[in-house]
Amino acid sequence: MKHISMFCLLIVLALPMTVEAHTHLESSQPESGGALTSEKPRVTLTFDSKVQEPTSLMVTDGDGEEFEIDSYTHSPDNVIEFSIPEEVGSGDIEVFYSIIGEDGHVMENQLTFNYTVKEEASAPEEDTETEEPETTSDDAENAEGEESGEQQVAGSDQGNGSNVWIVPVLGFGILITAVLVFLGIRKKS
Repeated sequence: MKHISMFCLLIVLALPMTVEAHTHLESSQPESGGALTSEKPRVTLTFDSKVQEPTSLMVTDGDGEEFEIDSYTHSPDNVIEFSIPEEVGSGDIEVFYSIIGEDGHVMENQLTFNYTVKEEASAPEEDTETEEPETTSDDAENAEGEESGEQQVAGSDQGNGSNVWIVPVLGFGILITAVLVFLGIRKKS
C-alpha cells in the first residue's frame, strides 16, 4: 500500500508541471496595439521557450487584404523578427502568426498595430518645429499603444492560465477513484 500511495503522490505532483510546458508569447516589439511606420516596419516576437520555424506569418490590412510574410529571421531560438510588407497601406493592421513550440504544440495569435505609411515629401520641409510635435505625438501614441499592448498580453496570459487547474483536479479525482476501487476490491477478497 505504501508503494501505491507514493506512486499516486508522484503522479499528482507531476501533473501541474506538464500543464505549464506550452510555449507562450513573452513580448512583442512594438507591443500589440502600438504604432508602426513604414520607416520602421520591424516587428520582434519573443517567446518564453524555443520555437520552430513559423508555419504562418501574415498581415491583414484594414481593407481585409492579406499579405504573406516570407522573409523573417529566427535567431536566437525563441525570437522571430520580420518587417511589414511595403504594399500594406496606412491604418489598423493585424499580424497573425502560427508557430510550433518546443513541446510540439501549435500556438496561434493575432496582434494589432496602427501602421502609418510615411511618404517621401517632394518639397523641402517647411519648418523643423513642425516636425518635433509630430514626433512627440508619435511617442505619445507609442506609449499609449505599449500600455494597451501590455494589458492585452497580460489578459492573454490570464486566459491561458485559467484552465491550468483542470488537469490536476481531474488527475486527482481519477486517482482517488482508483484507490477507492482498489480498496473496495481488496475488502471483498
